[in-house]
Amino acid sequence: MKYKHHYKHKDTVKLKNLTTHELSVEQQYYYKEITESCVGPDEQKRSEALQSLQQDPGLHQMLPRFVAFAAEGVNINVVQNNLALLIYLMRMVKSLLDNQTLYLDKYLHNLLPAVMTCVVSKQLCLRPDMDNHWALRDFAARLVAQICRNYSNNTNNIQARVTKKFSKAIQSEKAALATQYGALAGLGELGPEVIKSCLLPYICILGERIKAVNEGSALNVDKIAAEHVKKQLLKYLPGVLKSFHNSTETVDEFNVAYGYLGPMMYSMFMQKEKSIAATTSAASYSLTTTRPSLQLTQRPAQIVIQQQSSTPMPPSSPFLTPTLAPLTPRPLTSLPSTPTGLGQKFVIVSQARSTTPLAPSASITPVVKLVNPQTTSINTGGPPKIVVMQGDPKSDELSISLRTAVLGGPPQSTSLVQQPVSSLTSSNITGKETM
Repeated sequence: MKYKHHYKHKDTVKLKNLTTHELSVEQQYYYKEITESCVGPDEQKRSEALQSLQQDPGLHQMLPRFVAFAAEGVNINVVQNNLALLIYLMRMVKSLLDNQTLYLDKYLHNLLPAVMTCVVSKQLCLRPDMDNHWALRDFAARLVAQICRNYSNNTNNIQARVTKKFSKAIQSEKAALATQYGALAGLGELGPEVIKSCLLPYICILGERIKAVNEGSALNVDKIAAEHVKKQLLKYLPGVLKSFHNSTETVDEFNVAYGYLGPMMYSMFMQKEKSIAATTSAASYSLTTTRPSLQLTQRPAQIVIQQQSSTPMPPSSPFLTPTLAPLTPRPLTSLPSTPTGLGQKFVIVSQARSTTPLAPSASITPVVKLVNPQTTSINTGGPPKIVVMQGDPKSDELSISLRTAVLGGPPQSTSLVQQPVSSLTSSNITGKETM
């Protein structure tokens, strides 16, 4: 009775009820818009919806519904052979896989079978001989490889189970060539190690299948599929053959190893060897050949002061445009900081153009003030003093004497030269002194 009571206690274990997460009105509207845009006819809306699925970080609560939508859509459209909708659904799955904020571990049991269906299904479109269902198989094979890289571990063994599924499809003699094409693409996307262990041992089986299609009375669809299988072998095998063969082997050895596909395997191997040799020789040539290099050096900024001629050119006409009398600049290093404790004096003479021509007989003498540093009482260390005289000088000798006095000529004995007052009444002569 004691043990009987114990068994009764085990039978009364309570199971936790399943809880459903309801979506808000905004989430329901978002789900509707996204799903309709992903499978709708408008390509612009589809691109925006896929971008939202790829970048939106707040899709955790709606993720189970998006996965269920993709899985159910694949199951329905595979039966109806609707190639366009299958492509749209695989693009939707791609966006979900690329979203870094989503974790699909709990939903792989629904997602992975749907993707593998698009890889190895016997028929995915209504016209297999005309429609490009090969691109869908390649795209789905890359999605399977992405799932295996991101979510395969020692607990779920996703990659091992997927590899086993693809290997069975290649070994099967009853499988369609389109199915074997998808299995070949799936194994090739998983990497060279998978190709070595799961594909190379069965090349002879694929060769016999392709031989039967090419030499027999097969349908046009099978012949097209056989050509696509050859292209897949050319895509994935050349890099792997390098680790099993060397350039000294002959085509007969390849025929023994790979059967009907031996000559094709030998030709692709030799082409790979030639490309590697050409790349190596080009790299060695670039290392041994020295090329002249052009070095650009930036010089520091320099200030260049050019010294003009000390002999000024006399004006050719009194009707020239207003100009400043040319002064001889001195280098910065030649200017004394405080010569004899007095400030320097400069005289600048400018000529204003008259609106009416002057009579040839008119002689107007400008008022000029020369300041002698030795006779003026100016505080030592003060700023330089400049005397600006504006007028209409006609005598070139006076201009030359003024420039000579300013530019370091002999000092004048008088500090002020002044003309009669009657000559200062002219409106053409003005004098300004700036101290």
